[in-house]
Amino acid sequence: PEISNNLVEEAKKYKTADEFVKAQGTPVYHGGAKIDAIDITKSKGGIYGSGFYTGALKNVKDGQMTEVYQIGKANIVKSEDVVTQEVRQSAQELLKVPQNEVPERYSDLIHAIRKEYPSFEKGSNAVRDFFNKNGVDGITGTSFTGKGGKETVFYNPDAIKTRTQLEDIWKQANQTPI
Repeated sequence: PEISNNLVEEAKKYKTADEFVKAQGTPVYHGGAKIDAIDITKSKGGIYGSGFYTGALKNVKDGQMTEVYQIGKANIVKSEDVVTQEVRQSAQELLKVPQNEVPERYSDLIHAIRKEYPSFEKGSNAVRDFFNKNGVDGITGTSFTGKGGKETVFYNPDAIKTRTQLEDIWKQANQTPI
């Protein structure tokens, strides 16, 4: 989704940065060292490919986590959802298999894509690139890591922003000219 310009315009509607951030909805959380901006290219990969992994549970360990917000109408699918016809056709070309051999569910499709690539990193990047090309901004599933709870991996960096990024957008939108 094209988000940056829309966010700047939306930010102008709010009196404070905090109001603007809260208007984005319920945050999700990214564990590890706190970050100010999302850079999906730094992802080393994961079971569902290279992306930005978040969880709904606020597991604070020594204050190391980042509050993240989904932006706009990002196309987030569930891992157990049936793959759309358009994505199936694209997967058929990538996997070089007959249509009836393309996995029906997103989670199974991810595993099939990963099998096509010899290294973990190449497989992870192939998953991210495939979904970006096909308009899937992220995938939500239950316990990718086995720790319970709902997790989402975002492939499209425009689909998410940190609290710090949103505050900066609000400041940019509401700065007074000199």
